[in-house]
Amino acid sequence: MSVKILKPVHGIKDDGYSTVNKLGKRIADLSEGTVISSPFARPKIWGSRKRGIITGNIEPFVYKDAKALLADSPKGTSILAHSQGGQIASIASLFRGAQFDTLILLMPALRRDFTFSTTGFNKLLVVHNIFDSAIFLARFLKKFSDWGEMGRYGSDWLDHHPEKGMNIAAPYEAKGNDHSFIFENEQIDMWAQDLLERL
Repeated sequence: MSVKILKPVHGIKDDGYSTVNKLGKRIADLSEGTVISSPFARPKIWGSRKRGIITGNIEPFVYKDAKALLADSPKGTSILAHSQGGQIASIASLFRGAQFDTLILLMPALRRDFTFSTTGFNKLLVVHNIFDSAIFLARFLKKFSDWGEMGRYGSDWLDHHPEKGMNIAAPYEAKGNDHSFIFENEQIDMWAQDLLERL
């Protein structure tokens, strides 16, 4: 049986232990053929960078992180990314040599019109939640960065490339859980099983 490597990718100020790491471990527990790779964490730029989003200087840091993620991901690695981690993983998939298996983007803080490469991955799954208030705020940053509302509405690119994956709308019941509803105890096992079947 072939082994599938699943790498969690965190968002800003997210240690992952209660979010993507937690979900990734649940997925691995359900599948003998899935192993969790060491997680990739976004630097906590809010507190550690003097230059911030208002000046537009966030972009070089995101691209630097995307290159680091690609270098840390062997060919065929699947990515489980939340929030800005979805932005990092998506940009990484554009670089020469990117050969991810499945990109799973959970409420990604990314432009909904972001143009993916058809060669950077085998499959793309975007879980989106129309009630995500954190992603709603990201729309104000899209004029000078790749931030946006894909996490609320899904990927426009997938609408034109259905053979590469699918948008997965959160059920109405997710309304109260907002940006991280998938990781809530009453949701996480259901989503772990669902995403495992789609890997």
